[in-house]
Amino acid sequence: MNLFQQGAIFDEEGKLLTLRWRTAKVQQLFFYLVQHRGQVVHKTELVELLWWDLDLDKAFQQLYSAVYNMRKTLAPYARYFKIERVSEGYILTLKHIQLDVEQFERLIQTDLPLNDATVRDYEEAADLVNGDYLQGYDYIWTENERQRLQVQWLQLSYKLIAWHYSQQEWEKATARSLDVCSRYPLEEEASLWLMKIFAVKGKRASVHQQYVRLKELMQTELLEQPSPFITEWYEQWKQENKEVPTYEVT
Repeated sequence: MNLFQQGAIFDEEGKLLTLRWRTAKVQQLFFYLVQHRGQVVHKTELVELLWWDLDLDKAFQQLYSAVYNMRKTLAPYARYFKIERVSEGYILTLKHIQLDVEQFERLIQTDLPLNDATVRDYEEAADLVNGDYLQGYDYIWTENERQRLQVQWLQLSYKLIAWHYSQQEWEKATARSLDVCSRYPLEEEASLWLMKIFAVKGKRASVHQQYVRLKELMQTELLEQPSPFITEWYEQWKQENKEVPTYEVT
């Protein structure tokens, strides 16, 4: 089961399973319980989240109906999803399911040093994250978890970029940096890494272009200039490479 990018479930052979939810609220209820898997989620929390605009009696009726329909949809996969009514709420248990979020965190929480023996495991972890957490859904309650996992992925990506840079693996360092820039264009550190790689490879025009792109983006999106440490690096590099072209990128 994948939660990065758009939620998706696959069978043992890798075939995508299409779960037909009766309503969008039923689907949202499912993903909310998945996010809080293994935990008791109180009924009042669910009605306040999903049916806040209804009076309490109608809200609880909607909740019971949604739980019924969710169980009905998941019935063919009862071996994998168990929904229990406990105390004043519900608990969803996942069984025999490989969850990409858990796999990612398991790989990065080994706390092993990054070296020749571990770099492939860390790269595997980074590659699991092919988008933001539940990116395809506009659920407000995903934001904290989305940001938490985003920070972890960025930290891992920068760790890998630094490693590849130190090993003079320029293509890998460039690919990781470009991946960060494409997902999060305002990530200044990724732009700085690209500038450093271009500088090492003697691509003076590319260094200048990357700085100008970042400067224009920062100004357009945030009405700010690049951080001082980036500007200082660029100005120092420019002094050491006076032949650098001064044209602006269009």
